[in-house]
Amino acid sequence: MRKLLLAVALLPCIAIAQEEPKKFTVGDCFRAVWSDSRAAPVVARLGIGQNPIPLPLRASKAKADKKEKQSLEFVSDGIQTCQALDQTNRVNYHPLTKQAVDELETGYRSVMARVYSGDLTWGAAIEANEATQKAFE
Repeated sequence: MRKLLLAVALLPCIAIAQEEPKKFTVGDCFRAVWSDSRAAPVVARLGIGQNPIPLPLRASKAKADKKEKQSLEFVSDGIQTCQALDQTNRVNYHPLTKQAVDELETGYRSVMARVYSGDLTWGAAIEANEATQKAFE
């Protein structure tokens, strides 16, 4: 059922990729995932779109509850679908660029998995995501 819901949510991304593969941008696909209401619990906890991220979010010692874990699954599945759809574009990346993108994505997946498993709090996830991003700036 989760896969079916994800497929329905990502139909616009898939349609774009099938109709005009040269115009597909992974960023548009990511935005579709993050703007979906099922991503809202994760967006709220990670402060997505907030700059700077408020101190109460950064200091959160809360761990993902059942609803937030469902949201993490949706986001993770959606991001992986976007990445798979982007593989035709990534063929043209310079090998060092491809390696950097792969490592960055691996870092973010690791953070999501650690939050999902309860090994990481939401506040620590914000810090870990920022550290991952800084490593590639």
